[in-house]
Amino acid sequence: MAPSLSKAIRLYWQLFCGETYRQTELPIDPSSLTRWRKRVGNEGVATLLAASIDAARRGGVIQKAGRQQVIVDTTVMPKGIAHPTESRLLDRSRQHLVKEAKDNEFKLCQN
Repeated sequence: MAPSLSKAIRLYWQLFCGETYRQTELPIDPSSLTRWRKRVGNEGVATLLAASIDAARRGGVIQKAGRQQVIVDTTVMPKGIAHPTESRLLDRSRQHLVKEAKDNEFKLCQN
């Protein structure tokens, strides 16, 4: 992410969280959430999920029909998109050009 975009996002986030003046440092160490997840483990995450669903049910946020069907958002899944700067994509292009040259009996110095 570009540094200027990152700063803009941080400023919007601070405004959203109710900060009254600009913060230049992160509120917490970014790796602390990773360490917390490791301490909680799979059983702790399952317990937190169950407690969250139960609280939402008691609060009337979700109805019984909402628990019958689960919608999974896969937009955060990594995609198989090659970027123009990726060396694998460049090598594949080179292979296609070499094949076309051979098919058309064009002599190459290097391939």
